[in-house]
Amino acid sequence: MALQQLLNTLADHSLPAPLVLGRLDFNYYEIASATVGGAGIFEIHYGGSMWSYTGTPCTDNNYDLICPGWVQLDGNSNSSTLAIGASSLYQKWQNGAIWQYTGPPCNSTTCPGWMAIGDNPNTAQIAAGGNNLYPLLSKTGKSV
Repeated sequence: MALQQLLNTLADHSLPAPLVLGRLDFNYYEIASATVGGAGIFEIHYGGSMWSYTGTPCTDNNYDLICPGWVQLDGNSNSSTLAIGASSLYQKWQNGAIWQYTGPPCNSTTCPGWMAIGDNPNTAQIAAGGNNLYPLLSKTGKSV
């Protein structure tokens, strides 16, 4: 239910600017997917950039909407899927590689906060629960 509420909040752009104070993001044309879990709220934008919500809501500065509450975690166009555990964030690349976020967020030149933890090209999907990651293989349909 929390994910659906987030998606509704992110996608609802029909309200006049003064009535949308407290929203998380006004970037609804850029968001490819949004994910909510124990580790936080995250977005993948079209093009692969990945963002984490810091808790600061958007504000309306005389109809100039400002959303400072997001930090970039990755800018890799290979990103395809996120999985969030109780305290961990994982991403799957299009080639099946799996990465775990260890911090810090991106700086002006690089996004150093990721550690490779798997590289099976047969990985179709990933899911996380508690502190565990569950990759699903496409050829077998089994979790490893």
